[in-house]
Amino acid sequence: LITGKNWGSDVEFLRWAYGLEAARALGDETTAKELWQTLYSHAQLNGMRALFAGSTIFSWGHAEQAEALWWRATEEESPNAIEALGTLARYYQTQRDAEGQYRVFRRLHSLHPQDTAVANNFAFIAALTKHEERIAEKLARENLARDPQNRIYLATLAFVLVGQSKADEALTLLKPVAAEMETSSALVFAYGLALAEAGHKPEAKALLGKLDSSSLTIRAQEVIKTALGN
Repeated sequence: LITGKNWGSDVEFLRWAYGLEAARALGDETTAKELWQTLYSHAQLNGMRALFAGSTIFSWGHAEQAEALWWRATEEESPNAIEALGTLARYYQTQRDAEGQYRVFRRLHSLHPQDTAVANNFAFIAALTKHEERIAEKLARENLARDPQNRIYLATLAFVLVGQSKADEALTLLKPVAAEMETSSALVFAYGLALAEAGHKPEAKALLGKLDSSSLTIRAQEVIKTALGN
């Protein structure tokens, strides 16, 4: 069935995907490589099929190739790109992969530059990964200026400032909302790091210890560890 005639333009990509899986199961690396190249090349032409094929392959346990197909789908400026980026964001979240999240939110921000929630995520993850820090600060300041009561935007700007060795400025921003720390892990993260940067490590350790480490990216855990001198 798989090696038979063309399945038709709408589903031929699925024949390649199933053929790829069958070739793998049979240990036929040559055919598997050829089918993968065909599938990957075709994915550039149709984001919807790239997205579907990626999800299908992912369900078979091939995360790396699924990731490649999802990124293919993001190359379009269409709803398919947004859906693919959402899929990638969820995948990188489960992997606790900050660099992957940076790539996702950078692309999302390029597609929706006026979306403040996207800009906030991009600013935070860019600062966390030490990419485009000046842009991160600009976006964080603009977001907070638009919505001064937004505690997430406040926490993001404070974290960006800590990353630029401006802990005093970060603390000035955060101290007025110190009583709200229990309500926001974002505030805890930023305030704890600001305290550590300012030399108040015992207080920082007590505060940061309240965070659920399993919800943090590996990079965020490394930042905390470095800040506390562990």
